[in-house]
Amino acid sequence: MKTTVLADYKAKTSTGSRIHVAHNNLPTQVNQMIVWMMNHPEVALGMVPRWGELKADQQAFADHLEGSAKNHGLEV
Repeated sequence: MKTTVLADYKAKTSTGSRIHVAHNNLPTQVNQMIVWMMNHPEVALGMVPRWGELKADQQAFADHLEGSAKNHGLEV
């Protein structure tokens, strides 16, 4: 049986901006990574450049899929 986590993350910036993210089927390893990052933010900062690359790759892939679907007359 695969273990998952019911996760609920809340954050508030010093300027008052807030975010709340809940996930009811988060893989355990992802939760462990998030907790580790929160406990070691100075080390996790080193991962920010790679995170930016991953986000850009994900957006480029999504844009490609959307363009391919439109070229074939499909709605995405």
